[in-house]
Amino acid sequence: MAVVRVLLAVFLVAIPVSPAGGPPALPSRVNGRGLFLRDASALHSRARGGALLERDLAALALVAVLGVAAATCVLIVSHQDEVLVERLGRFDRKLGAGVHFIAPFFERVSFSATLREQVLDVPPQQCITRDNAPLTADAVVFFRVFDPALARYAVTDYEASLANVVLTQLRAEIGKLTLDETFAARQELSQLLLAGLSDVARGWGLQVTRIEVKDIAPSLEIVSAMELQMAAERKRRAQVLHSEGERAATINRAEGERTAAVLGAQAR
Repeated sequence: MAVVRVLLAVFLVAIPVSPAGGPPALPSRVNGRGLFLRDASALHSRARGGALLERDLAALALVAVLGVAAATCVLIVSHQDEVLVERLGRFDRKLGAGVHFIAPFFERVSFSATLREQVLDVPPQQCITRDNAPLTADAVVFFRVFDPALARYAVTDYEASLANVVLTQLRAEIGKLTLDETFAARQELSQLLLAGLSDVARGWGLQVTRIEVKDIAPSLEIVSAMELQMAAERKRRAQVLHSEGERAATINRAEGERTAAVLGAQAR
């Protein structure tokens, strides 16, 4: 390959370029010794320039590789955070807050978790009470990760898993209550959900601190029926009050008439 490069360089130097910019024209006559002297000098200059270029490119490539390696091997973990490091695809170690070094190309950060308390908003869920009344309930879960390795490898998605367990337990607990009981049992429901979720979450490296049942809303049909019931109850109470008023007025009139009769008899 080197011989081919030398022959090609000699050939390119020996053949001049036409002034019109067309294809190179062969020299009309060879100037013998001078031509080959000029070719040897040009060949030496080009070879030296190519060597310098190759050396510069190699240096740039080395600097780039070292820069990438330095950027990937130095790891800074913030306070209240922990990261998991895998070596060749297998879990190797857990790193806390501070500056750490990992082997480039062989190790990688597989998981990063915060140890601070997190909030999971469970979406509204359709539930059925014991007396077959449909309603919608949602909750908020407060938790923290105490074992990132379990949170990473014991479950696929710990937030989605937490939400699914809360929804399942919420449906089950509301199904044990009547519609009227659910409105007064919000605190009791929160405690039941916390007791049922704590053991499951601990197996995933999570600590559930508290659960709050945020809203319990009956369906529109139930709301309409409740409004009608309340309207009927108000009407009944109004009628009772009206009848009691009439009864009191009748009694008062009767007592007044009796008192008047007694006074009239005494006057005679």
